[in-house]
Amino acid sequence: MKNSIEIYDSIKQGNNDADSMNANVYISDLSDFCTFVKIGNYYYHKDESGRTEYYISKPTVGFTETGKLKLYVSYNLYIPIYFDNVRIKTAKIPITVKIDLNEKF
Repeated sequence: MKNSIEIYDSIKQGNNDADSMNANVYISDLSDFCTFVKIGNYYYHKDESGRTEYYISKPTVGFTETGKLKLYVSYNLYIPIYFDNVRIKTAKIPITVKIDLNEKF
């Protein structure tokens, strides 16, 4: 949403910057909001004892249509499954979120 507002404001000023965005800003804001810890290409969320509750792959952020405010975020969510405090498996869930913002006059 933050990037969308910046792009929209730029378009209103006569600049068409709708073909670029800074994905690192999104990822940084997401990490801060969700209190992720980055380790390699993954972002981990841990409980109070330090055990991994879940983690995600590095999100891919981009446009679904050139020159429009149609954005997507795609990543894999990994959820460790424990039995008797022993990690037995990790569930992998692919996630893609799309948003289409349209001007209304």
